[in-house]
Amino acid sequence: MNSDETWLLYLWSGTFGGAIAGMVAGVVAVLVLWRTNVHQTKLANAAMVEQRRLATEALIEQRRLAEAETAAAEARAARALENQREGLAQQLREQREEAAKGRRHAALGDLVAAVERGTNRYKSIPRIEECYEDMGSAIGRFTIDSDNRSLRIELTKWPYLMYSLLREANIESLVDEPDPRPYQRLVVASSTLNTFVPLWPNYSTEARAEILEDLTKIRVGCEKDSQSYRDGDHGNFEAGLEAVRKASGDS
Repeated sequence: MNSDETWLLYLWSGTFGGAIAGMVAGVVAVLVLWRTNVHQTKLANAAMVEQRRLATEALIEQRRLAEAETAAAEARAARALENQREGLAQQLREQREEAAKGRRHAALGDLVAAVERGTNRYKSIPRIEECYEDMGSAIGRFTIDSDNRSLRIELTKWPYLMYSLLREANIESLVDEPDPRPYQRLVVASSTLNTFVPLWPNYSTEARAEILEDLTKIRVGCEKDSQSYRDGDHGNFEAGLEAVRKASGDS
């Protein structure tokens, strides 16, 4: 092989080798670029997925916080409404109790006034009848608003007792020599009611128990003495009744 052939061989080998090397380099570059793009795409997709996940979590958290705030606001509003309702209910209860207290005081005042009128006018049968009716009315109104069952029961027994004592004092006033005991019983009974009853709302629980005991004791004693009077053990019951009949006949 001469020098020209050798040179051509070298030239061809270099050209062909360079071309092959360029092609290989191009293929490698394309593969590198492709893999890079694939990797970048994967990273981008992963980033998008992560962003969507984070956005979803943030949205869920915001919704949770909003729901929690709404629930808290509703709870606060409900508590405020309940407090307002309880306040109004308490105010209404206080107003009712105040009104009931006023009615109780008025009823007790009317009871005392009826007893006092009857005692001062025991010589008048019409006034005695009025006293009996007024006492019954006052006690009836008091029992509606009273929360003390024992006092209600005790007071309902007094109108008839007072009526009996008034009639007995009236009967004795018609005879020539009246027995003072019927009138004295009337004074004791009326004084007992007019002393203890008006102050009943101001007494303590212990004091009320003692007052009820005293009222019952005095009432029972007056009832026994009244029955003894009507049985003729003392006084002028029969003579007084005769005087009443004569006075009725004369009128």
